[in-house]
Amino acid sequence: MIMKIKIAMENFFVDKIEFQEINASCPFEMFGLKFAAHKGVGYNKQWKVSEISTGFGISKGKTRSEAIQNAKETLNRVGEEKANKEVKKQLRRQKKLRMAYEKVQEKAQR
Repeated sequence: MIMKIKIAMENFFVDKIEFQEINASCPFEMFGLKFAAHKGVGYNKQWKVSEISTGFGISKGKTRSEAIQNAKETLNRVGEEKANKEVKKQLRRQKKLRMAYEKVQEKAQR
């Protein structure tokens, strides 16, 4: 199943976060969180697995199967509580970055 997800692309030079829509496949759920596999963007073309609501990458691999297996191993290792805590942390961080960037843009337009 092919689906569209947005992955987080951070620009550390201007404290900006953008989301790039990409094709993903093999969705799965663990600990109430949803994940999907996709090819890396830019210079890194390895397979990756990202959490869907944040676009936050959690694993990579040379093949889609390897990336998914690595993601499941990572999630099992960190556990449900830490995985959910990290997703909430990423959502707060992304909101903070968006707000900071909007303030900079607003000041530049004055």
